[in-house]
Amino acid sequence: MKRLTALTLAQAVLDALRGLRALHQVRPHLSSRAFQQLVSYSDAASFSISGVGPLRVQCPARDSLEASGTVQIRDRWLACAMRLDREDSWKCSDLRVVGFPA
Repeated sequence: MKRLTALTLAQAVLDALRGLRALHQVRPHLSSRAFQQLVSYSDAASFSISGVGPLRVQCPARDSLEASGTVQIRDRWLACAMRLDREDSWKCSDLRVVGFPA
């Protein structure tokens, strides 16, 4: 159950990156740092995801999960990584699209 809930959140964050989900829907589940990163990607005119690769997941600790995958922006595939931590509920604490200036 732990992993399924975290994967659902990871997918929701990825949907927000793709513009398929409103930012305010995921905001309660992101740290302020991760949300600012999400906003900076969304605000960039050149940030338009046209493809998404598979999501890979690791559990480095009992209450943390790291998800990574690839996103296609124009003709480039870039790495996307997020960290999710659980206290009372799961929260995305870090979000990066490696190689995209945000």
